[in-house]
Amino acid sequence: MKKLFYSFLAVSMMAFGFAACNDDNGSEGGKDGAKISESDLYGNWMSDTIIVSAADIDEEKYELYDKSPVIVTITKDKHVILYGSDTLGVWSLKKGVITVNGTQSVYDPEARNYKEVPVEMEITVVSYGKDKGVITIKNAEQYMYDKETYKEETFLADETIHFSRLPEPKGADAAINKTNVAGTWKLLYSKYVRMENGQTSSDMYPAHETMILTLNSDGTFVSASYYNRGEGGGHSHVEEGVWSLKQNKLLLYYGELMTPDQLDTLPDEYWENARTVSRLTNDFLVLSSHYEWTNGKETGYNDNEEYYTRVN
Repeated sequence: MKKLFYSFLAVSMMAFGFAACNDDNGSEGGKDGAKISESDLYGNWMSDTIIVSAADIDEEKYELYDKSPVIVTITKDKHVILYGSDTLGVWSLKKGVITVNGTQSVYDPEARNYKEVPVEMEITVVSYGKDKGVITIKNAEQYMYDKETYKEETFLADETIHFSRLPEPKGADAAINKTNVAGTWKLLYSKYVRMENGQTSSDMYPAHETMILTLNSDGTFVSASYYNRGEGGGHSHVEEGVWSLKQNKLLLYYGELMTPDQLDTLPDEYWENARTVSRLTNDFLVLSSHYEWTNGKETGYNDNEEYYTRVN
């Protein structure tokens, strides 16, 4: 494992979630975290908000690195899995405290190579509500950039993390037609499956920037993304075009050279590369794509699913 494992593990813990008891009032932090049971931990969880206790950092000299959102899976066989593929360690629970045991690669100057050493981390469950909760991590490793020396530095600081169960489509499926697909959608996360050399791997990643797709009923669309990191503020990117739907295929054309009606007359090969609406409910849209490739004697494929929620 990489030398950054320990801090990576700290980041991953922010996504822990806990299902509420039947009498939960549904509010975040509505229950005492010490009363949580092991079965409440099972499932997929995505981080929401991470608060780092770093009030004494000189903001004139240092720039704190943002914490990236993560997806963590907590399994019944006591494994902690990051992004659906990387097993980080095993967990146990006692009186609201989660202990995670894993390993970290540490450089041995005498042997001039890295060796694996055991690491242990404790996460305190502060409170939990319906599919949400709050945890704290003491002395988690943080990263910051020294504006004077142009170097990266680390320090230890406590973290308070708000999390929620990974959103999934629920309720009855809606008919896949232009009326139901039209609307404003926000990308939450993506799932990937890759097959190469006979081996299949799968990953899940949260959206690392705000991405809003507005499909207007007149056949026009606006795709807007906003990325915010560092003191520079961030950047936004907006693209416009026209869209159409043929059966369950969604085709987006970026630019002004075509009308929505003209999209329907395009040859089939254009529509073969369009994304598929694989799931549609009143408040969820799942767009899928499939790509097959050949490299000499080897073949493989990539599957991608994008999960959007409707913006009211």
